[in-house]
Amino acid sequence: MSTTSAKTCSCGCGGQAVKSGWCNAAYLRLYRRGTIKPFRQALVLAPADPLFLAWCAGLFEGEGSVGIRPPSARNLGALIVTVPNTQQDIVDPFHTRWGGSLYAVDSDNRNHNRIFRWNLRASRALTFLREIHPYLRSEKYRTKVDLGIEYQEQKTAEQRVLRTPEYAARQLRYFVRMAELNKRGRDRSAD
Repeated sequence: MSTTSAKTCSCGCGGQAVKSGWCNAAYLRLYRRGTIKPFRQALVLAPADPLFLAWCAGLFEGEGSVGIRPPSARNLGALIVTVPNTQQDIVDPFHTRWGGSLYAVDSDNRNHNRIFRWNLRASRALTFLREIHPYLRSEKYRTKVDLGIEYQEQKTAEQRVLRTPEYAARQLRYFVRMAELNKRGRDRSAD
């Protein structure tokens, strides 16, 4: 005779373990501290208010970044978008709408505020970029977002393709192009 019993929480509260061996309260405490990562969940979005998307696009242009992680032996790169801010309520709407990860980063300098950083990768980042694209004002950001969208779309389209040397070379070219667009400093090409 087999009986299935609910597991108890690892924090010792006696509650039922719901997520990763923790009760909901313990899971949320650990998540907020950045000790554990959030569960992956399907991204099904209801149509957003255009004013909300315009606000997100403006904040993304002012504070956020889009990039491509460098290729490695294990991974041929990944699209990533980030929005950091010292006020959690500013980045919470991004996390609520698009998911991803949201964590706090404390500075070693006591005079600096804690930074809340929201990140998205791969197909979720693609969804975010597609939604805010029509509301972007800066040509520089529009160019970066276009490259990010192109990069992730070609990765998604070729998901089943073997990792050939040509494929790896193409991923590296995308990484280099994005790195050039994200280079800091004044653009002196017009001088």
